[in-house]
Amino acid sequence: MKPLIQVWVSFTVVANSSTSNQNWTSRPNGFYYYDGLSSYFFTGSTNGFMLANSDIGGYGATTNTQLISPSFSTVGWTGMTLQFKEI
Repeated sequence: MKPLIQVWVSFTVVANSSTSNQNWTSRPNGFYYYDGLSSYFFTGSTNGFMLANSDIGGYGATTNTQLISPSFSTVGWTGMTLQFKEI
């Protein structure tokens, strides 16, 4: 069995949103966000997580951002699971 890949060493962020805060950004575990109406508390892994926040740009802002992982080979693997947590 091949080892489990849990954390990428690096990502490429392609960012073309209305504000930089909307783009993928590394956030610490326990990140807190208040939008003027509601409070949001985010927990990821102990090492933090990546967040693209489309709400922070406000009315009329556009979010256009990509989080691109390094390529890797699955040759010889019998299966693979890729998971995302959308909030």
